Amino acid sequence: MRLAILKPLAVILPLLTALLARTQAADGCAVCYGNPDSAMVQGAASGIIFLAAVIYTLLFGFVGIALFWGFRARKLRLSQSDSAQPPENEPGT
Repeated sequence: MRLAILKPLAVILPLLTALLARTQAADGCAVCYGNPDSAMVQGAASGIIFLAAVIYTLLFGFVGIALFWGFRARKLRLSQSDSAQPPENEPGT
């Protein structure tokens, strides 16, 4: 049973390796070799800027939420520790 699986694999694996190892020249796209003032290059640059703005907005939002929760937890902890202390005796009583 195991040998029946290995026979086709022994034929397919070298063919797949030869296919993947075959090299050809890499051609650049119009953004790399084209006119830097073309609409496609400007569109790609605008897309990158837009996506970076979205990502950084989300990241700063997460940081803001974490800071807000941290400050709120500290404020709550301080208010609870103040209320947990017994009242001090007033002098003269």
